[in-house]
Amino acid sequence: MFAARQRFLARQRRPHLSTSGASRPHNSPPSTHQLDPRPRLPSTPPPPPENLPCCCRSPRRAPVLLLLFPSASLLPPPSARRPCCPAPLPPRARAAAALSPSAAAPLRPPPAARAAAFPLRPPPVLLAATILGAPATTEVETPQDAETSEDPEENTKEYYEALFASQKPLHENTEVTQLDAIARLMALKCHRNLCRDGFDELLVIVGSLLPKGHLLPQNFYYSTKLLSDLKMSSQQIHACPKGCMLFREEHADTNYCIKCNSSRYFEVDRNGDGQKRQTTVAKNILRYLPVLPRIQRLFMTEDTAQQMRWAVEGNRYTDKMIHPSDGTAWKNFVKKFPLKAGDPRSVAVAISTDGFNPYGPKYPGKNMNVYLEPLVDDLVRGWEGRGIRTYDASKKEYFDMYVWYHTSLHDLPARALFCGWCTHGKWPCPQCRQAVTFFWLNKGGKYSCFDEARQFLERRHAYRSDVKSFKKGRVVRGPKPIPKTGTEIKAELDALKPSPDGNGFLGYGETHQWTHKPCLWKLPYFEFLELPHNIDVMHTEKNISEAIWSTIVDTEKTKDNIKARIDQEMCQLDEGSEH
Repeated sequence: MFAARQRFLARQRRPHLSTSGASRPHNSPPSTHQLDPRPRLPSTPPPPPENLPCCCRSPRRAPVLLLLFPSASLLPPPSARRPCCPAPLPPRARAAAALSPSAAAPLRPPPAARAAAFPLRPPPVLLAATILGAPATTEVETPQDAETSEDPEENTKEYYEALFASQKPLHENTEVTQLDAIARLMALKCHRNLCRDGFDELLVIVGSLLPKGHLLPQNFYYSTKLLSDLKMSSQQIHACPKGCMLFREEHADTNYCIKCNSSRYFEVDRNGDGQKRQTTVAKNILRYLPVLPRIQRLFMTEDTAQQMRWAVEGNRYTDKMIHPSDGTAWKNFVKKFPLKAGDPRSVAVAISTDGFNPYGPKYPGKNMNVYLEPLVDDLVRGWEGRGIRTYDASKKEYFDMYVWYHTSLHDLPARALFCGWCTHGKWPCPQCRQAVTFFWLNKGGKYSCFDEARQFLERRHAYRSDVKSFKKGRVVRGPKPIPKTGTEIKAELDALKPSPDGNGFLGYGETHQWTHKPCLWKLPYFEFLELPHNIDVMHTEKNISEAIWSTIVDTEKTKDNIKARIDQEMCQLDEGSEH
């Protein structure tokens, strides 16, 4: 094994050229140093499929743009070389073949030819650790002779074939691949907001500085064409201008909102008769990136596929919590659904809303749940039935992947929009609202429960019997409150009756503070989650610490003011009661 590995590394450092070399591919710019903003396409037709690169192409170590785009290394040992793979030519013969005009290889061979030339099983992958040209750090070789390995299906095989085709070196004197070069330039276009014509001119200038026969595309069109088989799908869903609904599924052909009767498209007066007619331009568009194909892409990279099983197979500390799977919420959910959630390759999803929810005049408010419907539908599809059939590159087999929602992270106002419960007022928590009593601050104009929060401490905690630091003479001896379960909250939501005006529910502010029913309740397991919504650490530690520090050093954000002093004196009144 060690000798075979040394031979593999020696071949990897040895520069090779394909026997189907090219003097100048049909997609490379002309060999001139003059700026040509409109490069011409060559008239030479592509060669026949027999000139396709074979499976013994030299390996190229190159980083890629995203972790979802793994690099490939496709050099099998001499014993595993296929009959279609000729032996490497001497350097002079390779140079002569590279300068031959008849040896040009097409950028994208036909599907039938690709199926004959490329191996069926996935190649070894080389995962890049960072973005934009960092050197690759982790290399994992896929064994080609595994007895239990499965061949990838058509859609998975097409991805590996496209990845294989894009790993050709940019020219014979470099190890930078065609995919790496295009990914860097496309990232530069996005970061610097280059127009299409400017990007085409940049490719022409860079191409004129490269040796003859390089594989750098000559314009934006050929660059996107090369990356088209590696990209993942996206959806554009029309939405109501007021955020009431999405025009999808049974409402895909509806032109007006069923709730507010707003027009789906812009309306203009084309004939000048004062009557506006709908156009084909939508007023509000939701651009959704499906999450399930992106999770499947993670398993198509061998190193990442191994890390996806870390929640079950990773190293643990008995006295530390280093992962959400160490918590009781995760463990109890796995006990509830051992077949699906207990699978090492099942994926738990956590949603963070900090920085994603837009603000301003078009702030969606509680209608944010409308825009979460496509995501919730994907989560339902990833849980029900037999899951999502996914290829595991680390084990060379297909498996049924289950995706489940674990928790969400917000600040307190965003939590109100996400869970459907108003978090300001005398009942900020929907689970323990009946157990905590609040008192009103006359000058501060808000509710406070700092005194009654002592009931969440242990029965013999010193703060429970402290009569000086809290309300004067106030002692808390009651038991720790038991939060409501998800099943009880679901029953309460089902029993709510909508108000006659269509806004909210009856009894709001008197018996409850439910503003709407979130779409997350469509998940069949949502009621069994112990911690469906969580408060971000930054909003609990940073903000509170900042308030305490500002009060101590007396900055502009201090909480020490006249109103706070008056309310503090009120809290020192002698009540002498127990709770």
